[in-house]
Order: sequence, then C-alpha cells, then structure tokens
Amino acid sequence: MAPTMYIVYLRFNGEIIYGQHGAEYQGPQMKFIRVHHGISFVELEMKIFNALQLNNQSHRITVTYRCPQEVISPHINYMTLLITDDDSVNRMFDILDATPELKSIELYISVEDCVGEGVEPLTKDYGDGLETEDCVDEDVQQMTVDDTARFTQPSTVGGCTPQLHEILTSMEDCGPSTRHEYVPLGVNLLHGVDDMMMVEFTADDKEENTDYDNDAYFDDDDDDNDDDDDDEVDEVDDVVWNAKQKAIANIYGDWGESYQLLPKFMKALIDSNPSTKVKWETYWSADVGSAIFESVFWAFGPSIQGFVHCRPVISIDATHLYGKYEGKLMIAMTTDANNGIYPLAFAVMEKESKDTWHWFLRCLKKHVTKDRELCIISDRHRGILSTVMWKKLQPLNAYHRFCLRHLTSNFNQRFHDKRLKNMIMRAGQHNQLRKFNATMDSIRHYNKDAVTILDNETNVEKWALAKDDGLRYGVMTTNLFECFNGVLKGAHNLPITAMVEFIYFKLVHYFNDRRIKTQAQLTSGQEFSTHALEIFEKWSEKASLHRVIEFNRDEGTFQIQTQPSLTSMNKGNHRHVVKLANRTCSYGKWQAYKIPCSHAIAACASQHINVYQYIDPFYSLTEMLACYQLHFQPMKDAPY
Repeated sequence: MAPTMYIVYLRFNGEIIYGQHGAEYQGPQMKFIRVHHGISFVELEMKIFNALQLNNQSHRITVTYRCPQEVISPHINYMTLLITDDDSVNRMFDILDATPELKSIELYISVEDCVGEGVEPLTKDYGDGLETEDCVDEDVQQMTVDDTARFTQPSTVGGCTPQLHEILTSMEDCGPSTRHEYVPLGVNLLHGVDDMMMVEFTADDKEENTDYDNDAYFDDDDDDNDDDDDDEVDEVDDVVWNAKQKAIANIYGDWGESYQLLPKFMKALIDSNPSTKVKWETYWSADVGSAIFESVFWAFGPSIQGFVHCRPVISIDATHLYGKYEGKLMIAMTTDANNGIYPLAFAVMEKESKDTWHWFLRCLKKHVTKDRELCIISDRHRGILSTVMWKKLQPLNAYHRFCLRHLTSNFNQRFHDKRLKNMIMRAGQHNQLRKFNATMDSIRHYNKDAVTILDNETNVEKWALAKDDGLRYGVMTTNLFECFNGVLKGAHNLPITAMVEFIYFKLVHYFNDRRIKTQAQLTSGQEFSTHALEIFEKWSEKASLHRVIEFNRDEGTFQIQTQPSLTSMNKGNHRHVVKLANRTCSYGKWQAYKIPCSHAIAACASQHINVYQYIDPFYSLTEMLACYQLHFQPMKDAPY
C-alpha cells in the first residue's frame, strides 16, 4: 500500500507573531509540498530547498512547525516547535494524527546565507508575492546547465578551453578595486570592419548630456570604498590577486591581447550568426595613437528573434567585472513561458552612469525590443531613471517599474528596521487593493516618515502590484537576473573575449536543452508550461469551494462567494465580481498574473466554459518552443 501523503504549507519571507490564538506567520508568500509519513529530516529539508529553489551549499534554513497546543472549538491555539531531526519530524506527524481537525502541516521557514570566503551571495526573494490565500508564488527558475556537460566545440581564443570554466567558479574574487588601465584597440585591428561592426564615436551625444552626474545614485549605493586593511594584508592580497591573474591568463590568454582580439571574435560571431547585433563605442587617443575601447553591446540573434514570444517584461541590471581591467557587465533579460530566465543583451563598459545606461538602453531598443511595448524592471539607479525619462527615448514604449527587493532594502538601510522592510514588502506584493490599503495604514501608524518618503520619492504604481495594472505579470524583483548572474559566476573573472565566448557556449547549451524539453512536453500533449499549470491547478483546488451566482451569462458576469476560513476570522467569506469578457476579477490576481484566479475558474466551471482559453498565450508551450526555435550556429576558426 502506498504511504499516506500529507500537504505541507511552507511559509517564508515574513515573521512569526503571536496573536489571539498563539503563533501566526505574518507574510504573504507560501508554497506547498507533499510528503509521506515517515519522511526523514534530511529528506524533508531537501524538499524544502527544492521548493524554495535554494542551494543547500549557500543557504541555511530553520524549520519551525506551527504546532496545535489546544483545540477550543471552533478555534485552535498554536505554539511553535523547532524541527531539527528525525524525532521532531515524527513528533510532528504524531501531533497531526492526534488532531483530526487539521488536514495539513504548516511550517515556517527562515533562510540565512552561509556564504563562504570568496563566494558572492545571491539574494533571493523566493518569487513574486502571490497572496497567501492561494499557497503558491511566482516560481523563479535558474538557468541551469548540466554540470557534467562539456562544450564540444574547441575554443579559438587565446588557448581558452571552455571545459575548464569550472576553474573560474572556484576562484575567489579577491582583486583590489582600483586596478584599471585604458585598453587601446589598434587602428589596424578596426580598419576595414568598422561598417560591419558599427563602430561609433559619440562625442555629440556626450555634449548634449553634459548635465549628467555620472556617479550619482538615487538610493542604491555602490560603495567601493572598503575599509583600509593593514599593509601586511594588502601585500598578501596583491600576491594572491596577481597569482590568480597569471593563472587565468595562462588558460584563457593575455588580458590586454584579449581586448585586441575582441573585434575579430565578434566578426567571426556575426559571420556565423548573421542576426547577432554588435555595437561599439571607442574614442581616438592622440597620446596612444589608436582607438581606445570604451564599451561594447551585443545581443545574440536567437535571443533577439525569440524575444517576441516572451512576456513583454524585461529586467535590467549590472554586475562587476574582475581582473586586470575592471568594469561592469550590463544584462537585459526576460522570462520564458516556464518562468525560466531568457537572456536578451549584454554590454561591457567602465562603470554605471547616466551616459552608459542611456547608451545601453538605446542599443537595446534599436536592436532587440524595437517598437514593442514593454515593462522594464530595475533598481533605482539614477542613470536608469534619467534615461527612462529622457524625451529622446520616449519611443522606447516602456513602463518603468521598480524592483521591490531593492526598494525595501533601501528602506532597511535608511531606517535599520527589518519589520518596516517586511511591511513594505507585503504592501508591494498584495494584488488586492483592499489589502494594500490596509497594510499601508499599518505602515503609516508604525512609521509615518517612511510613508512620507514612499509618497515623495516613488510613484506607487512603480512598486505596488495592486496599482500596476497588470503590466509586470506579477514579477516583482530582478532576482531572475541574479540567478543568471549566479550561473555565469566565473565569467566575470575572464579576459573580455574569453568571457563573451563563455557566455556564447552557455547559451548554445541552454537553448538546445530548453528546445528538446519543450518539444517533448508538446509531443506528450501538454499545452501550457509547467509553471503556469502548477499555479492554475493550485487555484483550481480553491475554486471548488466557491459559490457562484450568475448575473449575466452573455457578458460573463458572476459574483463569487468564498468560504469562511476555519483558522482565521479575518480570512475568507468575501464576495468578488468576475467579468469573463474583460478578463477581470475584483480580487485583482487574474489581471496581475494573466492566469485565471480561483474565482474565474469557479465561474467558468459553473457554466461549463473552457477556462484554459483565458490563460495568457505567453504561457503556452507553443510560444515557449518558438523562443528557442532558432539555433545558434557554430563559429568557424577565426584568424586570431
């Protein structure tokens, strides 16, 4: 006989509070897993790591059971019980068996980074804040590449062998932050390829933007002024750093030569993949007697052509480059139908500024997004804010939204108040206007100054899901970018040409992997992505409990009555209005995520209407396959 399966609700990204009936969890995010009686603590822990998409090497979790203490009908009083070993897991099931009023287990999960020396922490918000009522959040999927896979095409860049990329992953980023030199691109290297490579000198652009404060930030500090170590530590760091650079150069080629190889590599890339776009910025130096590299933008052809089949939401961000020549790697990305990351464009430049963000977004519009209407999610770097508002970029057709994690982190830095941070996070994640207003009232009573700053420095539609009008598809953070940054860890330690090639081969494998898996799902008869179906099926479970009142079947207007909650006096027993013709529900979730909510599902079920027609087409596997349909082409041997 198969073991009995239990539903376990995982509550996270909030805090434990004690109310009228004991322990409760304040926070809007929840997932669920199914476990069997007799599961070990290690197995339970791994299921939680997988459900929250955490790496057990870089994160530590604490598991707290919301344990029933006494049943006083119709209420249950709760206490907390730490789950630390097999005995406490067994005790949890014994309590559940002894409490027939309960049908499931509720666990509170707290997460800590356990970042070791030389490993960069990746911040994760566990999704995009679906309401707790529906027990599911916007799953964030990492761009995963099989660790055992090896690139089959030999490298042609300075002896770079891509199968050695693991070496870079294990190397610590220990370089001093001030090592930078100008890198000349010899005139002879650029001569004859300037038209094809679109080399551009932009002195005029800089003159008309002389009001830019290149190093100004709005709130997101990028403080490179580390505390001075003593001379002995500096000397040791220099030795380690120099040794690392020599090791990388031995494997991937000389740092300076890599910049001079880059134009030839890009030409070979375009020759083999003609739809790929590359744009350069250089300036002439009379002192050096050649063109000086300033920045390069590139977007791979398969990504450009597949983008039209992705949701019109992109994230933009930047990460540090390390090595002899430092700088910034800018990335624009979106998500596919399965919420997997989908890289769009890259750029390398000296630093983030108004000038560089302006140039990057202008290239992005011209070569990738074109005239498509978009929602752009980012932090509040002043360069991004200025560029989005710049009148010459208005045809960008973009609605700008803020990353909620960056916003709340800024408030935490300003007020040093984690509770305030979590309250703002909850307000931003609510899709229902009523709940948003109630949370804002709580914040106003808790810290009036914080609300004043929110009102004065931000537009509410830029950070609050309830005010978003469905533009961001429920995506609240740029954490997907950080997942991509995590997969590429090691790339930003490489000489520039080796780094571009590294990214190229990563995407070759990624596109092939996604194409094969999606085709297999379509062949099996699956119509929508697993990500969308998991959300839909969870909401369908709740739909069966709703009561539907028909008002106008021809127009698809229904009133939905939800059941009272058995565990909380403040949940359930609400009325919502569904209008199928408008694809709206007064609850707000359908508009936010473009997947029918439980109320819309109930309305369709009552009239035997095919509810799947109301799932946004961008969640279909047909669109997902089209994202990855175009193949990367192998590069010919280039005359390096």
